[in-house]
Amino acid sequence: MTLEHAPAAPALSPAGFHWRRIAVLFAAIFVAVAAVLAVVGSGSIGRGASVAQVWLIGPQDDTYRIVAVHDRDDDDSSFFNGAMMAIDRINGELGGILGRPVVLELAVEPLVTQRKPLERVVKETLTLADGIVVKKDLLAVIGHTGSNAAITASAVYDRNQVLYLSTHATETSFTNHSLDTVFALVPNNAANAQMLAQYAHLNGLKRFVLLSDKSEYGRETTKFFKEAAAYLDGDIVYRSHLGDSSRSIGQLLLYILDNTGFGPEDFDAFFVVTSDPLETARFIRQARDLGLKMPILGMEYLYSDLMVTAVGNEAMNDVIGVSVFDAEPASDAAKEFAAAYQTINRRLPDLEAALGYDAVMLVHDAIARNGNINGRDLADTIKVSRFKDPFVGVTGPLLFDINGAIVDTDAYIVRHDGRNFHTVKSFSIPLPDDMVPQIGRR
Repeated sequence: MTLEHAPAAPALSPAGFHWRRIAVLFAAIFVAVAAVLAVVGSGSIGRGASVAQVWLIGPQDDTYRIVAVHDRDDDDSSFFNGAMMAIDRINGELGGILGRPVVLELAVEPLVTQRKPLERVVKETLTLADGIVVKKDLLAVIGHTGSNAAITASAVYDRNQVLYLSTHATETSFTNHSLDTVFALVPNNAANAQMLAQYAHLNGLKRFVLLSDKSEYGRETTKFFKEAAAYLDGDIVYRSHLGDSSRSIGQLLLYILDNTGFGPEDFDAFFVVTSDPLETARFIRQARDLGLKMPILGMEYLYSDLMVTAVGNEAMNDVIGVSVFDAEPASDAAKEFAAAYQTINRRLPDLEAALGYDAVMLVHDAIARNGNINGRDLADTIKVSRFKDPFVGVTGPLLFDINGAIVDTDAYIVRHDGRNFHTVKSFSIPLPDDMVPQIGRR
């Protein structure tokens, strides 16, 4: 039977045709969503909700949100895993926040490198932050992996009275802007560099090759390390840059091995810092391959799963970083966290995992104390708790001064032995005035 001779279908009224189209459209949407959920539904983002559910159809109406901003576009980073452990604990044994469940939303920010113009970083960050602050039932933002992005976004969060807990920003200027709702959960570059210089001095490391990229992070940190090393009678044998288009890492290392001014026997350690952790990883791998086995000192990002995976355990031997998370947990809470994290993720927690966990738990603690979710009220509660009943996380006490800088806590030097990181020295934050030069101190 041809189409022309087919019996005519019953006529539909305009209204009936309209609702039939709507029904077909909703059926198609339902099938599409179900298909996506079947593919990615295993990526848990909160008790009873999946990654796909949050991004495609949003959390349930009674659900609060915490947004974690990171430059890794997967939900298996140690930062995300640590934060998710806190989310699961809050929704489980702690009964949610103000009786309601909370979900963790991952917002991916573009990777920041020294090759990306600052204007582009600012533009991309403003767009991302503006999209975050309009989310319904937003409790707080945690993360941002670079200081430039964190500084840019912090103004947006403060203007919109959103609590922002920075887990990565270390530039000394981050807490200099008197923003009410902004906190730094880690010491700044001055403190970190000075702790590393002090540790090196105490362990007979006095002659250094300083290497950094040309980012503000690299320039500021090497400046502080150079000043602290000089204060402690150290010597800078050679200073150069990584990530320079005019010379590769291999060419730089060949120069260090084969020049007329100095050789490997003339320095005790490298100090290396880059805005792109993988640039540092490439340097460590190639240096070890060429037989340069002396200690390599660097910043907080060295104590990470990402670094160990990129470099390999054997080459990580004598890599030294700084951390607010003790690699040898002493408190019961930190021991329980480390054991639970290892059980769930089949690896030990790193600094990012601990910071992700503590940031989420600090949000819960502040709301439980205050009873509401206004960002400025929560910020005041967090600051006042320093003088009443301090919040103690797995990284130790999370106490802040009037500008949101972390104070009255401990920081650690961690050193890799070819198998794992171990804590080898502890310091009190803020550092004693007589330990390091005051240049650049905040």
